Amino acid sequence: MKKDRMYSNIYHNLATMLEAGVETHKCFRTSAGRSNRYGLRKALEDASVHIQQGETIAGAMAHNKKVFGPVALSVISASEMAGNVPNALAQLSRWYTTKGMVKNKVASGMILPFIILHAAIIIPHLVSYIAGMINGAEMSMGDLGFRILRTMSYFYIPIISIFMIYNFMSQGKLRLFMDSFVLKIPTLGKALRYRDYSQFCYIFNMLYDAGVPMDMTAQVATDACGNANISAKFKLMPSIIKQGKTSFEALPRSLPSEFREFWEVGEESGTLYATTFRIANMYEQLANERFDVFSAWFPRLVYLCVSIYVIMQMGKVIGNAFGAYSNI
Repeated sequence: MKKDRMYSNIYHNLATMLEAGVETHKCFRTSAGRSNRYGLRKALEDASVHIQQGETIAGAMAHNKKVFGPVALSVISASEMAGNVPNALAQLSRWYTTKGMVKNKVASGMILPFIILHAAIIIPHLVSYIAGMINGAEMSMGDLGFRILRTMSYFYIPIISIFMIYNFMSQGKLRLFMDSFVLKIPTLGKALRYRDYSQFCYIFNMLYDAGVPMDMTAQVATDACGNANISAKFKLMPSIIKQGKTSFEALPRSLPSEFREFWEVGEESGTLYATTFRIANMYEQLANERFDVFSAWFPRLVYLCVSIYVIMQMGKVIGNAFGAYSNI
């Protein structure tokens, strides 16, 4: 979340300084001085040097692809062609702000369930340990620690696996499968779907306004979708536009009817810029509503699972205690 806020501030500062007429390499050097993350600071300094040497902004940033990411590089590269980089940077700032807000909502709703989950794992094992001491079947602290870690691994191994897939596999069949599965999760799936629809329209709106060719605009907007399944929906759109079709004709038919209807009216009436912005706002609002609902009910689901687990563990402890008592 802090990382998203930092990127948002960096891009906002770059947009403001470029809009004010500050030399590009100085903008990057100044922004580097305001960053407290070594990797980002070094990447901005490197970009400043490469820009001074005559490289484009996107080309200079591409020397640190892992730091800036493919979406930012694609957006900036396209906006440079159209001569509207400050607007692109401002939109990137907005994008990172939205990402940070979404992550904060989900994370804030997970703090208490996270604490309760660990308590539910540790407490039954401690009760079992104390009961063993009373009954003379004492276990070592090492065995107690091993049992607790073993139980926690049932939760952490899947979580770590999912984290690794999403952070180190941006494409491929496994990532596509995971993204398809996530979209089927009640409430969360719709929130992520609506977020990507909004993101597609925001990027499309920005580049369309900047005068970037329609096929390139569609390609960059497609690349900006975070979910591989949603991105795959728009994959053919750039090539269809290149064939001479309108952007509406190139839209996937699997999109919601209101999405396609608004787009068609906007293109036919010559107000596609305003229409794509309106669609982006509409789906951003819908996504935020779904994220709010998810952050409200997901902790309750965790509480239910924890309660069931605690009851099962306490049942085992009580059963063992009665067994030991009957053997006396």
